[in-house]
Amino acid sequence: MKTQLFLCIYLLGMVQNVHSQTWIPQGEGVLPFGYAISSMSVVDDTVIWVSAGLLAGWSNPMKVFKSIDAGETWETYDVTSCVNCKSGAIEAVNGSTAWLTSEDQLGFGKLYKTEDGGQTWELKLTDLSAIGAVKIFDNQHLLCQYYSYFAWSDDAGETWETAVVTGEPSGYQPYLAGPISGAGDTSWFGMIPPSNNDPGVSAKLIRATNFGRDISFIDCAIDSIYSISLVSFRDHLHGMMTYSTWQYVYDYYWGWYYSRSEQESLALSSDGGDTWSPIRNPTSGIKAILTIPDALSAYIVIDATQILWTMDGGETWTVQFLAYPLASIDFSSRNAGWVAINGTSSDHPLVLKWNGDFISATKDHSPISYREVRVFPNPSQDIIYYSIDDDHSQPHTLTLTDAVGQVVIEKEIHEMELNCSDLPAGVYFIRIQSKGWIGVARFVKD
Repeated sequence: MKTQLFLCIYLLGMVQNVHSQTWIPQGEGVLPFGYAISSMSVVDDTVIWVSAGLLAGWSNPMKVFKSIDAGETWETYDVTSCVNCKSGAIEAVNGSTAWLTSEDQLGFGKLYKTEDGGQTWELKLTDLSAIGAVKIFDNQHLLCQYYSYFAWSDDAGETWETAVVTGEPSGYQPYLAGPISGAGDTSWFGMIPPSNNDPGVSAKLIRATNFGRDISFIDCAIDSIYSISLVSFRDHLHGMMTYSTWQYVYDYYWGWYYSRSEQESLALSSDGGDTWSPIRNPTSGIKAILTIPDALSAYIVIDATQILWTMDGGETWTVQFLAYPLASIDFSSRNAGWVAINGTSSDHPLVLKWNGDFISATKDHSPISYREVRVFPNPSQDIIYYSIDDDHSQPHTLTLTDAVGQVVIEKEIHEMELNCSDLPAGVYFIRIQSKGWIGVARFVKD
């Protein structure tokens, strides 16, 4: 992100040392084989809920995991009331009450509620549209959202009012790749464009007040925004968002330029989203952003395998490589939080518990500089070349991970190219590290 400083990142061989200091694996063997975590909700320093569904196909049943002793022990519940459903977002109130979204095979969205700690789940809302996320404002007011579909309840979910929110500019849809961010009666949403959108039109931010009912569209005053995918506010004023911008890319096969969403960026707001200041993005493939409680300028970002945090509004970042595919992150206070593991093996931990202090952990690391890594051609079918602003004669470590964070290649090299012809098609992240600096880039294998 902004300026040139990173704080030290641990290499793969030092992962156990990182865990022993700041992250404690919990819930090993709890997640059944073939299941993946969909969502996590941290209520306070002791209560955590996790939802999960099958990696492939429709879950029968969906599963929910709960801990009421800060992750030391876990209870597992089957959501038998929803047969052949996709697991969605979970939002918990306390150790007894939680809400869970899902989608059935016909595309109907479903919202369930438990009041007995997860043992039974009652259907509270079903609709022709899917239900992606749920926001609990207080004991009475709830909001559900999936793209342009919004549903509101003013009586604790007993009755609902639904509407379709049309986008501005025309054709744009409300969108979030994570949980609904809210403060008081206000929530924020990103937007995605139609497939035939004009590259000259920028997406806008949605701010919904009155418990989500009153919608306004905000021009973020940043040129060429393709989409806004993640938003997190700590209060009515201070927040962070991820957005991508229009890029013109040369197609080597057809011999022409075309436009697409390429560059992922971060920005901060201190006036409720009316204006935004772009900051340096320290990674690629951001999966979640989070405000750190009780710290005005503190934010957390996670990508496929790394957790990054800043205590100074993006001026400097501390980075930790966890060697697990990460799913989501949530904190109840500055010193109490968990990251959920999107593992594909039943012996993976369910979560990692934060066991440190952000301020002291930041001071424990030595600053290193950030280098921009450029990859070309991108996409590529065989050889990719990369360039960095550094002395290329010095050896450096190259780590290649796939979209779920699995390490595919890791080696020390001198050359500035990589043969990827044997890799399956998909999205990959290349991390280059040498003495005193690090850089990350995203590329696509055709």
